[in-house]
Amino acid sequence: MGRILFDAVANYREEIEDLLVIAAPAVVLGPILVIFASSGLRAALGTVPAFLLLYLFTFAACVRAAGLLKDGLRPEPLLAYVEAFKRSSAVLRAAAPGAVLVGLISGAALVVSDVGPTIAALGVGFVGAVAAFVWGRRNAYHQPLILVHGFEARQAAGLHDQVTGENMLWTTLLVTLLSAPVVVVLMLSWALAAALSPPFGAVVFAVAMGLWLPFLALSLTAASEDLFGRVTR
Repeated sequence: MGRILFDAVANYREEIEDLLVIAAPAVVLGPILVIFASSGLRAALGTVPAFLLLYLFTFAACVRAAGLLKDGLRPEPLLAYVEAFKRSSAVLRAAAPGAVLVGLISGAALVVSDVGPTIAALGVGFVGAVAAFVWGRRNAYHQPLILVHGFEARQAAGLHDQVTGENMLWTTLLVTLLSAPVVVVLMLSWALAAALSPPFGAVVFAVAMGLWLPFLALSLTAASEDLFGRVTR
């Protein structure tokens, strides 16, 4: 596991220019959506689906770039996005349950923050983070199986359950380590929101999430190769 994480950091540094270009839509458009959402509850609720789709397809392109790196190729940004969009139906089917879960809880947190105390909204957000973590550890390798190994969503789900059932503890630990930077940034953004303004804290979180996506994709793609390599060859 340590090798996977260290290799992901090394690949990120070596290919940082291309990977930052791939992450640019989330890094640039994410904060714009956050600023728009700060204009009111209706605007905030309307941006939730756009935010989820933006980050999902940025992550999908990062996964495809990680696959290109695995094959010894340059992670060319345009190619990564083109190939991710070619598999968009499978990408969406695999991510739909998690995206709906996150979207519903995000919407609930926004409504609570608008009509109730901040601490209640933070509580809803915490519940959402736990739910997303549980879903994530059970579906961690779906996108690499689809975008790197070429499976359809249903095939990826079946293979994923078959192999990770025997490696759930390992996957849980990996997802925990990969989630640690998000927790740190989330706490920082909350502090900035309290000290300065909520939109500023949210913008910091949106940018950091965009920069984190390539690292997440590199790590999960490498892990999927270790777990599924023999089956998919």
